Amino acid sequence: MAYTTIDDPSAYFQTALYTGNESTNVITNDGNSDLQPDLWWGADRTSTSWNSVYDSSRGVTKQLNTNVTNSEYTVSNGMASFNSDGFTLGSHDNSNGNGENHVAWQWKANGGTTSTLSGGIPATVQANTTAGFSIVKFTASGNNNQVEHGLSAVPHFIIARSIDISDNWFIYHKSIGPNGYIMLNQTSATDSPNSTVWRNIDPTSQYFYVSTGGFNDGSTDVIAYCFAEKQGYSKFGSYTGNGHAT
Repeated sequence: MAYTTIDDPSAYFQTALYTGNESTNVITNDGNSDLQPDLWWGADRTSTSWNSVYDSSRGVTKQLNTNVTNSEYTVSNGMASFNSDGFTLGSHDNSNGNGENHVAWQWKANGGTTSTLSGGIPATVQANTTAGFSIVKFTASGNNNQVEHGLSAVPHFIIARSIDISDNWFIYHKSIGPNGYIMLNQTSATDSPNSTVWRNIDPTSQYFYVSTGGFNDGSTDVIAYCFAEKQGYSKFGSYTGNGHAT
């Protein structure tokens, strides 16, 4: 019996811990395989600096922050490059504060190679079907529609937001379903029932579905990070807390 479909998870995801120097900082991953990130999510573990997100579809100088609604902006001294086995940072204190402890979570998509899919809203997609991860960029339509995600598997977790206006980060999770959502940048409870974001239709192996609200309520550019489960590598679930340590 095969317990995993991926022999070496470090080929597709790695975590790097490093100390910032507020200057050029070359970080090399230490996993079994080399990994050039396509999605990079970093946090300062010492201070309360904002989490930063970069990806190879938007370009390494384009930063988003997960805790606020700020639109995408260009940071010349943030991420300098995604390297063959790691990344190089500039002096920006969000991701490279001097003497501070940082963490970077990194996912591999398709090395920046994209395809245009147009089974619904035309989308630029780079997909890693082996690891079940894709980066999808499209322009919102403002009406009920569907978007191809390129995974050839059903995504169980999607993070999406408009990038050129101030907006929330909207999350689809299989345990919540398409008739509700949570927002990454807020602490509010699940908004359910509410079909204005995911159209009350579960994703399929080809599409995820959008309604007239949330990130699809105008003609803005949207980025979506889509994740499908892979045996022995990734899983998406939920639990009920009991307020006890055990």
